[in-house]
Amino acid sequence: LEALKRCVNLRGGLSTLDFELQRIVAWGSYYVESALELPPSFPYPTFQNSKPFPLALLDDCSIHAWRTVKKLPKNSPFMYDIVLRLHQIGLSSTSEWRAEVDKQSVSNLYFEAQHRLLIMQSEQPWLASDAATPLAPENVLLYKAFTMAAQLFLWASMRHAQFCDDRSNLSISTGSGGLLFGRIKAALEIEGGYSSWARGKCLETVAWILFVCVESCPSVSPDWVWFLGELRRVLSSVRIRRIEEFRKVMQTFPSTDTFRDAEDKVWRAMAVLDQ
Repeated sequence: LEALKRCVNLRGGLSTLDFELQRIVAWGSYYVESALELPPSFPYPTFQNSKPFPLALLDDCSIHAWRTVKKLPKNSPFMYDIVLRLHQIGLSSTSEWRAEVDKQSVSNLYFEAQHRLLIMQSEQPWLASDAATPLAPENVLLYKAFTMAAQLFLWASMRHAQFCDDRSNLSISTGSGGLLFGRIKAALEIEGGYSSWARGKCLETVAWILFVCVESCPSVSPDWVWFLGELRRVLSSVRIRRIEEFRKVMQTFPSTDTFRDAEDKVWRAMAVLDQ
């Protein structure tokens, strides 16, 4: 990464490179930085002639984003911006909106969301010193787990996206989320975490984190079995006993058509664990 930064600086900065090369360099650095939990080294390159999203989509995303933020610990407005962008990414890829959105705008959104996630994981705004009361340790870990799950969602949604324009192709390599799976497990394995999150009414958020991990993790991995078992445990804690109730919980959080289709598959897989 340091060698890449030196090479770019010797060329006069990222903006001096060909636009497609800017995107390759920036995204490659973002991937490494997400693994190393570093802030972004480069600004995100954007298409300058992209068209804005339809107003109805933006309004819908704003409503969904506030609903998601309400499922996080109290005083979480700093999460709104990234949650909003995750909803925009999710909805823009659905069959309802796919034909209505500008592909270059979607591509810009992926880079912006990735850039913001890197800043968030580095700065950890939930630890702000001006907070009225110290944040409980289990909530610190919940924010970390949510941010890492948001990263997995971003990468997974790229696989789900069906855009193939030559200049805004989203089939960018996202690499392995293995490090993130391990870190999320470590965050969720805190003693007393589930009971504390239940008191804070955050278990539905934990369920979304686990669901994203199940959908993103290879089914041959031991981590997949762990995430699936923990998801079943959390849903049992909030008395979710029917697939319709599970779908309703997931509707509060960012999603794509493929994630929604996966809800049935994951529900059936949890049923197998009970046999």
